[in-house]
Amino acid sequence: MLLRAIAIIELYVRERWVEPVKLRQKPVGVLYHQTMSTLKSIGEAEPADLARHVLTLPAFRGVEPEEYKAMLQYLLQTDHIQQTEEGTLIIGLGGEKVVNNFRFYAVFKDDEEHVVYNGSEEIGSITTVPPPGYCFSLAGKLWKVEEVDSKHKAVYVKSSRGKVDTLWLGAGGDVHTRVMQKMRQVLEEHTLYPYLAPGAANRLERARRLARESGLLNSTVIPAGGDSLFILPWAGSKQFRTLERLLKHNLTDPMGLRQVVPMEPYYMVVAGRAGAKELLAAIEAELASVPHPEALLAASEAPYLGKYDEFLPPELVRRAFAVDGLDVTGLVEALEAAGKPSD
Repeated sequence: MLLRAIAIIELYVRERWVEPVKLRQKPVGVLYHQTMSTLKSIGEAEPADLARHVLTLPAFRGVEPEEYKAMLQYLLQTDHIQQTEEGTLIIGLGGEKVVNNFRFYAVFKDDEEHVVYNGSEEIGSITTVPPPGYCFSLAGKLWKVEEVDSKHKAVYVKSSRGKVDTLWLGAGGDVHTRVMQKMRQVLEEHTLYPYLAPGAANRLERARRLARESGLLNSTVIPAGGDSLFILPWAGSKQFRTLERLLKHNLTDPMGLRQVVPMEPYYMVVAGRAGAKELLAAIEAELASVPHPEALLAASEAPYLGKYDEFLPPELVRRAFAVDGLDVTGLVEALEAAGKPSD
């Protein structure tokens, strides 16, 4: 976090750069919220009138009428909305439970406490929940998430190896690639920052020394001991997630990988029989042949990006995640920049 803070400060002070706001092309969770809010406020509506009212809002320019129609059909099947004898749409019994809850009015997720279990043993609780495959520390140990039960607010984990101070830091919004690249530059340079406290300055110097000695500034993939490798793409959150799925779904079997542990958006630990140069070449070759980001998702995978995604048809959530959660082109560019020799 120290490196990230320095990078953000330097980008603003030296270059007057602030991370741009990027609107989602398919904010399907908000689409659900606006649909249900409209029905709650007017009571009932003709399907065509409802579609006209909602889809003309600027946020939904990237949503196709057929996608909205499919969403309404799905909500009818799940009883979130109902169709009257006259053909109008009203809120159904399933939808009533959602819209009548005080949490409905907030479009963004609020922090809800989840209990963490190792088998049947309760370890503690967390409010920021990592997705399966990610690691976090709790009760002085490192844990890898096996399963998240959102309905019962439970997280199932197993013990993982690594430093106890390794935390999952994926919450709080995506990180831009330029911030990650600036962090790498901060490690490369010898610049002293007058605004750092003595303790922070010492930590930065130790980090720079470690970066030089480990070779993490010289290659995207470096040995981590045994059959493990570190992957440092120096890429933003969307590009990092793209690489994670490329490894898990496209390269696990061909490269003999038995484990991919992401620490978004900073690094991954990969274990298997692949060597560093071999794996990097395979990543670059696979990226060149990916037809569309959706090809990086497993057949049944539909990850959530928004608060209400769980109420939507999986195929729509999947498409929205591919468009707004992944970035193949950006990953290629980030890896090319990371592969350039250090000055």
